[in-house]
Amino acid sequence: MISNYAYLVSTASGVLLFNTGLGPPHDELDAIYRPTRYDLPRLLSQQGVSMRDVVVVAHSKGGLVGKYAMAHLDPGRRIDRMVAVATPFGGSVYARFFLVPSVRAFSPGDPTLRRLAEELRVNGRITSIWGEFDPHIPGGSRLEGATNVELPVQGHFRIL
Repeated sequence: MISNYAYLVSTASGVLLFNTGLGPPHDELDAIYRPTRYDLPRLLSQQGVSMRDVVVVAHSKGGLVGKYAMAHLDPGRRIDRMVAVATPFGGSVYARFFLVPSVRAFSPGDPTLRRLAEELRVNGRITSIWGEFDPHIPGGSRLEGATNVELPVQGHFRIL
């Protein structure tokens, strides 16, 4: 089930960020942002927005989380589409050089990443966008069955 909680965080520029996460409220985030945690459906309902036909916009690992949510955590299909920017759907050949397990998980041979790659049924609802050169994902972000868009941009973050 997709989490029904959001953390609203005011930044120096006054922008509000929504971190919906997956599952129950995250203990560390809750400790920091407890006063600003809201019930997401109620908050959106107050603004006249429903939790149906959601379009997820995600960057990098967020696109993997989004695809996982679409495939395994959204039986009611609240997520209609996803725009994934610079997402390592095929992993990164550089991941094996890192000692940190959370980065090594991006190795093209990682079992979890491979299982996610085999999950094709949601790909048609995904638009994958990436730059012509991404030092973090040199193989690009092409996703079979998705709408794939390569832009004349260099870098992993510059595309944002």
